[in-house]
Amino acid sequence: MMLGTTEVRKMDASLKNELVNLLNINDGWKSLMATVTVDCDPNKSLKYTNDHLKLIEMAGQTQRRFCSEIFLEEWGTSGRIRPNLKILMDLLFKLKLTRAAECIASKIIIGNMKFKLLKVSVG
Repeated sequence: MMLGTTEVRKMDASLKNELVNLLNINDGWKSLMATVTVDCDPNKSLKYTNDHLKLIEMAGQTQRRFCSEIFLEEWGTSGRIRPNLKILMDLLFKLKLTRAAECIASKIIIGNMKFKLLKVSVG
């Protein structure tokens, strides 16, 4: 278990690998990148432009790495206020990237409680 306040750059390798794979599905990392704001503040401007996105794609081809991995590394180490797992999880839920969000939710503790997902069945 990790804390929700754990910075994205410090998440454990198994969670990172799982997220990288999930964010590659239908290029979910692009949706995530397009919603990230400066210093993780929703009242500030977007942090990344289409030019940044193209740079990540070029780096992925050149380095033969997943673009989602490069993006998470870039975002996780940039800015005065760096993103934590709760911020990432909240963005993923907002974008309806549910599998990736639930992946984080199943592995973090918020406050002194493990995050629990409530499944509601519609009949």
